Amino acid sequence: MRWVAVLLVLSVLATPAMAQTTVVVTTNPGITPDNPLYFLDVLLDNLQEWLASLQGPEALTAVKIHILEERLAEAQAMAMQNKIDAMEKAMYYANLKIKELEELSQTCPNCAQMCLHATEQAQKVLEECIKMCPEEAKKGLERSLEEVKKAHERIKERVGMVIGSVPTAPACSHCSE
Repeated sequence: MRWVAVLLVLSVLATPAMAQTTVVVTTNPGITPDNPLYFLDVLLDNLQEWLASLQGPEALTAVKIHILEERLAEAQAMAMQNKIDAMEKAMYYANLKIKELEELSQTCPNCAQMCLHATEQAQKVLEECIKMCPEEAKKGLERSLEEVKKAHERIKERVGMVIGSVPTAPACSHCSE
């Protein structure tokens, strides 16, 4: 189930130039927030994060992005089923990952670039989900989209600062230069 998630949520399929771009969630959301065993999914994700943290900031960033993608897939699945409480639970965890990624974007330039790309893709997924989901689910998704946009802009500023100050930027021992 988890290996499927590696292919993940934020795949963007671009149609020809004149056609509309569609974002397709390619991840099976697995255990969703409406399942009584959802806490185990969250617990296992926390364990994955801890193990990744032992490997350095880039590994941790990659795992957090993977978990974000999974949470977005869960939110989309719950929104499409009009399970608003479960969707909001998934979005709560997705928003936590966005905040954590924003913090990680400060650790090294490579992490910042990874986080920038992840928040950009999250925006696209949420925008597409808002278009497709029932009216009842839109308000919560729109709130989350605004938070993702703000985080994306803050990360973008940080990436711009790092790029503008490359000679004086502290090097990350885990990043390949």
